[in-house]
Amino acid sequence: MNLHKDLLRAHVPHDCSQCCRKCPQRTIACRDFYPSNSRIFLDYVLSYLRDNTPRSQDEKMKRNFGRDLQFERFGFYDDGITSLDTYYIQMINDVLEQIRLHKAGYVYNLYQVQDILRYESQIQIRYIPDAGAYEIKLEA
Repeated sequence: MNLHKDLLRAHVPHDCSQCCRKCPQRTIACRDFYPSNSRIFLDYVLSYLRDNTPRSQDEKMKRNFGRDLQFERFGFYDDGITSLDTYYIQMINDVLEQIRLHKAGYVYNLYQVQDILRYESQIQIRYIPDAGAYEIKLEA
């Protein structure tokens, strides 16, 4: 996993001053970005995401699809195959259920952390470099 790319996708500002590599003659973060102090940096990321992620009124993630006449006109129909979006919703809801039971949940990028923050704002995250995942728990 590339942390720099993950931070860009989540629109989290970061620069070379936060990196441990201290590349000479650089002012913007490169693809080799790795924070000098992971715990402090993740606290900064979580704080930034909390402040910039709108809260949902729902308890869990759901999608509401209505019948679209345009789909019927082009011959699209429900073929009974589970979509990737359905699997994504199930994953986010499973993590929400786990952390509400005071267990750990795992996601794989900051965009998924943002989706969790829409429903539970008082979380802690820990990056696991070997797994390329973020461990999420409710704050004690």
